[in-house]
Amino acid sequence: MAKRLVFFRPAVTTVLFATLISACSLGLKGAGSVVVASQASDPLLTIAAKGIGVELQEARHREYWLQRYKADLEASSLAELYTVDWGRELFAIAPTADDKTLAKLWKRTAASKTSPQWLSTMEIGPLRGFYLTNAYIWGLFYNKEVLASLGADEPATLAEFETLLSKAKTANFVPIALGSAYGWPGAAWFTMLDLRINGADAVRERYALTRAWDDTAGKAVANRLVSWREAGFFSPAASRNGMDESLAEVESGQALCVLMGAFALERLGDPSKVRFAAFPPDTGSSGIASGEIAGLSGFFKPAGIQGKKAETALALVDAYLIAFAGTPDSYKVPLRAVATGTKESTASSVRLNSIQGIQATALKRATSVISAFERTVSAQAMQNTIPLWAAFFSAGGLSGDAFATALSTAVSAGEKKAP
Repeated sequence: MAKRLVFFRPAVTTVLFATLISACSLGLKGAGSVVVASQASDPLLTIAAKGIGVELQEARHREYWLQRYKADLEASSLAELYTVDWGRELFAIAPTADDKTLAKLWKRTAASKTSPQWLSTMEIGPLRGFYLTNAYIWGLFYNKEVLASLGADEPATLAEFETLLSKAKTANFVPIALGSAYGWPGAAWFTMLDLRINGADAVRERYALTRAWDDTAGKAVANRLVSWREAGFFSPAASRNGMDESLAEVESGQALCVLMGAFALERLGDPSKVRFAAFPPDTGSSGIASGEIAGLSGFFKPAGIQGKKAETALALVDAYLIAFAGTPDSYKVPLRAVATGTKESTASSVRLNSIQGIQATALKRATSVISAFERTVSAQAMQNTIPLWAAFFSAGGLSGDAFATALSTAVSAGEKKAP
């Protein structure tokens, strides 16, 4: 099976811009097979496909996935299942959905003490036929020993966070581990501060291009980041490093913290060394719509898929969820206990339940959940901005105003070229 590809994560650079839809067969290909249109190969499908014929058709770029789906709709030739990430794909299958609709689904997921398997049957608004397999928020991974050596706890406000960064710098720790070489981890800092300072409406409007990235509020976010850069808060090698290097800085105790989605827990060698926390609010910003950066992924079964085809497709979804449960990814709800009726008592599930509680608490105060920058803008817009994100956090980068203007230009140009 082909190597798993993940959008704009470290394994993906500036290629993948040729239309590529490849097909491979899993399980028993034939009359009872399920056609799955996906952005990438998924090893779990190999496990789930045992006894179920699966034909995986890969569209290895978000825009090509969208083109494939639109073409299938027009030709009335839909695949039984489409893999979907929260962002452009999800809004393609549910164009009348908005992030507040999705927040309802997310909050039910985050508050769940059982599993997404039960939640996948909850149809909310236009999200009919969407079967959830994963959900996570973005937050801060702190090194526990570094926090202890600083005599500090998790900061409760943005102002306290900035004070902690200064304290870490004075103690010769890297305050913020960052690997912005591939763009998206740097973009997360802009989005998170925009959420905290200007609110969810501002971020939503920037994504929709109804608000400029370089308006006064956007420049304020960029200038706040510049002040942190000039104070030496970011990793000196930020422009050269990727996600794994930044996580290693925190795990090894060189750095205090890193901003990352909870999915990153599985990439740590020893998760017990870190503590995950929601990003603190800015108490100086009042009257704004609060929000969190979050992710959802799952399968979509079009309404036109009925009868035996639908039964086989949903059998694959169930098998996938059970296979998912057997994967020791600490950030995922332990489906194994649900699937087998046994008590789950592993250290993995303990860590996971802790993160689920943090996510639920964070979402209680959020009126909106926002997808990450790289999941929302077009592929061309992301490509345009990678060099900007990569260079901005290193010494000698653009001023805040100049960066915000360059970002606005790059995103707008990219969206104009998007299919």
